[in-house]
Amino acid sequence: MNRKLFFDHIPKTAGTSLQQFFVEAFGKEKVTETLRGLKYQHALSVYANRQVITGHFYFTCEESLPEGYVWATVLRDPRERTLSEYFYIVNDVPDTGGGPIERRIKSMSLEEALHDSEFCDRIRNYQSVHFASFFHSTPWQLDRAEFLRLAKKGLEQYHLVGITERLEELVEVLKKVFNIPEEVRLKRYNVTSRRERFSDLPSSLQARILELVDVDMELWQYAEELFENKTKHFDASSLPSDSKSEAQACKMASSVSSPIEPAGIQGDGSLELLSVTVSGQLRPQMPTFLPGERAFLRIAFRAVKDIDDLTVGYSIHHDSGLHIFGINTRLLGKKLSVKAGGEYYVDFLFPVNLGLGKYFVNISAHSGLTHLERCYLWREKVASFDVNGFADVLFEGLVRLMPSMSAGLMSGEGRLEWEQTSVQGVQRIGYDTPPISDCRGFIRCMPRIETLELRPGQQIAITVEVMNQSQQIWYLEGNKPVYLSYHWLNKEAEPVIFDGFRTPLPCNEIQPGELVQATAMVEALKQAGEYTLELTLVQEGVTWFEERGFVTEKLNISIDHDRRISQ
Repeated sequence: MNRKLFFDHIPKTAGTSLQQFFVEAFGKEKVTETLRGLKYQHALSVYANRQVITGHFYFTCEESLPEGYVWATVLRDPRERTLSEYFYIVNDVPDTGGGPIERRIKSMSLEEALHDSEFCDRIRNYQSVHFASFFHSTPWQLDRAEFLRLAKKGLEQYHLVGITERLEELVEVLKKVFNIPEEVRLKRYNVTSRRERFSDLPSSLQARILELVDVDMELWQYAEELFENKTKHFDASSLPSDSKSEAQACKMASSVSSPIEPAGIQGDGSLELLSVTVSGQLRPQMPTFLPGERAFLRIAFRAVKDIDDLTVGYSIHHDSGLHIFGINTRLLGKKLSVKAGGEYYVDFLFPVNLGLGKYFVNISAHSGLTHLERCYLWREKVASFDVNGFADVLFEGLVRLMPSMSAGLMSGEGRLEWEQTSVQGVQRIGYDTPPISDCRGFIRCMPRIETLELRPGQQIAITVEVMNQSQQIWYLEGNKPVYLSYHWLNKEAEPVIFDGFRTPLPCNEIQPGELVQATAMVEALKQAGEYTLELTLVQEGVTWFEERGFVTEKLNISIDHDRRISQ
């Protein structure tokens, strides 16, 4: 029998058990690793030759599941999933492993984590967001009833729906559908060690968890209804024939836009790819970004052989196949080495200065500067993400190059009014910028702002005017450029974060007496409370402007965990 299985959204607790069951039932060579962070079309195209594709995938609005596979999914009790996520990070993620969020959460108590904005974003109605994304790009912004309706509708697309608390019964259905021998059994593995149960928690923590997963709770109960009324009565004979399934799979594999044929995994087998994930700051649950937002890319792999000259890199391509950008560890000045048997990760952080559209990521691991020397691993379209909105200045095209401009009247009595846009020329590394000693001038918000309410970690764009009242030209290029920046101060006017984000100004220089409009990118503190945001300028390697006569802009900021971000 050539019938294929696509098993989506495997929780940690069930993942190891199911993965081992699939390997024993179908054979290791016919089953993928547990894949994470892939669009399901990309998984189908890369792994069209596998009988079983397993992992956690994501979808974009108005997509639907194609024919050719038995589609299955399993949900977990959201209360236990929340606890499992926290205790897995605290107890099982190595001290040197994980990303910056995981490393920070490891030092938190459960109560602190349940009120931490970034941790809450990754567990708040997570399963409902996943399934509702078939029909809406930002389902968490919908009212509760519509959010739940779309999540149920997404769940209904699957042939087989189960819950981890009745995993053995779901496996029995799978065995009938795929004629798996009776002696192949599901073995239980404890993936998350040393953790409390929901019933053991104080009532205040139970209430907080239920507040974070209220929609997930109803969806989980609906999943059990579907298991009883649909999954247990599933008739495999209603599926397309095997020959049609194969043809559909081939069609799906060829439908992904790319200038080259999907290459799957290439290389000499020295490395085994474990996962590639792309996440952001504003919407960690979904791989969607605003231009200027920072993206976090993690490449995790296992070394099969010792490698003393390893380069790991990635490239970004538009959905049309156009190559946008590429970088690797060697170009960043790092020569890596690994020992066989270890599992490793390489993290990249980059701003998403891209236009609206869909993008995918290719990754490679090799020796030297390029994969042409010796290629250990190459995979195309291993992850993808969307850019859908603007943080500040709108633009057209794919890449935000930030050029400068000027305008004026050539002849006649006409009148041309204009203002500079938030753009900047390419920095010339060899240009020796003179240090600024006279920083008299000011910065002010446009329109005037006295107070703001933000959510922890929220990124915002603030329009400002910058005035040069000194006798010096302020140069914004070269080896000591001038940038917009900011400080975060507490109630005692003490700095909480002194070194804020740098934002380029919209021109090459600011002449004495010149007023320039610009956009400052600001990231809120992670901790809730009342703060002062002080907007200012900085000349890199020379001075903060307020130290030499500059008048800053101070805003009263209230940071609240419960405030919703409006996109």
